[in-house]
Amino acid sequence: MILPHLSVLNSKRIVLASGSPRRKELLDKLGLKFEIVPSIFEENLDKDDYPNCYDYVRQTSIHKAKEVFARLLKQRSPDAMPHIIIAADTIVEHNSTIFEKPSSKENARSTLMDLSGNTHAVWTAMTILVVSEDGKSVQVEKHVLEKTLVTFGILNEELVHEYVESGEPMDKAGGYGYQGLGFQLVESINGCNFNVIGLPVHSFCKTMVALIEELNWR
Repeated sequence: MILPHLSVLNSKRIVLASGSPRRKELLDKLGLKFEIVPSIFEENLDKDDYPNCYDYVRQTSIHKAKEVFARLLKQRSPDAMPHIIIAADTIVEHNSTIFEKPSSKENARSTLMDLSGNTHAVWTAMTILVVSEDGKSVQVEKHVLEKTLVTFGILNEELVHEYVESGEPMDKAGGYGYQGLGFQLVESINGCNFNVIGLPVHSFCKTMVALIEELNWR
């Protein structure tokens, strides 16, 4: 979808505000050229302040994007500021409980057993900032929000133990990586499978094309 617009996008300085290798890989596959500046936002928003999980994940992505913008504004000259900053956050939600990255192996085991045999929602929010021409402010702010339903098969304790010991769950929302060994836990997916990896590709591309048209970039 963004293929006809790659030359325009790649004429811009783009920053990905994430250290996720999965997001990097997906943007690479789209043909985008970008710099990686991971956000250092602590992701410590109080969940009680957000009755809806989608508000919570959206606000986290906004904070990530704006933290990187503010940091680069202090570090760089205006002519070295990015034109576009892309940030994202992914959470797993089940029975109104938000599951982020496990805090320990025991937490990972507990999370996976909670998800066993059930359907949960994977939410990814993306914030896209367009920096003003003078490099001093945000000109445009766009948002992407995607929900995918994932159903796990029934997991036994041996499988969960071995999976946790592999180390893969420890930096993944919900304690599993669909793009890795965790794919064997998944019985079915309803929605964007790339969203489960952390970047809803189709929705992102639609938003970028709309942005190009809105700003009349040529």
